[in-house]
Amino acid sequence: MDAGGTEQASPGRGIPGAIERAGASAAGGGVVWAFDEHRLTIARQTGERRTAANQLLSRVVAEASDTPAEDVELVGACAECGARHGAPRIEYPAAPSGAHWVGDAVAVGGVTVAAIRTGGAIGVAIGRAGPDLVRVDATAFHPAELERLRAVPDAERAALRGRMWVRKAAVARALGHRTFVEPARVELVEPEADVLGDRSGRSVLARGIPEFGADWARVLVLDVPVEVEPQPAGEGAASPPLAAAVALLP
Repeated sequence: MDAGGTEQASPGRGIPGAIERAGASAAGGGVVWAFDEHRLTIARQTGERRTAANQLLSRVVAEASDTPAEDVELVGACAECGARHGAPRIEYPAAPSGAHWVGDAVAVGGVTVAAIRTGGAIGVAIGRAGPDLVRVDATAFHPAELERLRAVPDAERAALRGRMWVRKAAVARALGHRTFVEPARVELVEPEADVLGDRSGRSVLARGIPEFGADWARVLVLDVPVEVEPQPAGEGAASPPLAAAVALLP
């Protein structure tokens, strides 16, 4: 059984280390992944029947807490400045353990992703690397990440750039107002599968920086599979596919 009390299905095909399960959050072609390791649930919906961000977040919280979705209370105002930005706060209910839920949800381009956990911080991001992002590579990516971009074939570079940027955007949402980190100072690396087993889709910090403190090695970013066809970009090649990621901070 998972944290929400629903029966687990087969191991998740999309995110290593996850259990893929059914539930109301997975209705309409969606998928829900549960991670006992991180007390984490991620839900994704795509296509015309995708749900608005806060609606999907409410469903995920409701299922994990055995509470009606209409009773879930989300607050959109930032706890630091009062403005409506960043991840919403989950005021009610608490997790079955009594711990406080933290969560985030984003809807972009036919894709909605919501994620919740207990403890730490969480951030969700969805996006694609359009042509304009190339102009800011030097300020967006660490020198080692730039080398990685240059090393891949031209046809794969835009998609890789999008995945790398979305991972950093998820980290930024998880940080919120806690601190500001220049993206180019952060290097996210993916562990080699032949060293750590089936760890593809899990990015970690290559090294610590003061903003992340002593627990920097516990920062984790998970790629969320997005099964949406690339959108036409007018004349020429289609725009890069969407990418999605969930960041977990201690």
